[in-house]
Amino acid sequence: MTRCTLHDKLQLWATEEEYVIEPYGTDDPPMVIDRQTGEISMTPLDPTVRRLQASPVQIYGVMGILKLSTSKRQ
Repeated sequence: MTRCTLHDKLQLWATEEEYVIEPYGTDDPPMVIDRQTGEISMTPLDPTVRRLQASPVQIYGVMGILKLSTSKRQ
């Protein structure tokens, strides 16, 4: 059975490859959204993310997830 925890404070890290939504102040794994495929996973945060973006954006929840087109229009 998967353990689910409700968090009231999150950090959003945005890189060119992915969005990482990390629970603030816990050891729970972050939610990682691949920007190219839209795939969502719960994987440990890559330490290089913290170096790429000096400060994450603090958020208080996720209302939904949209699948955006990755192809360019001509």
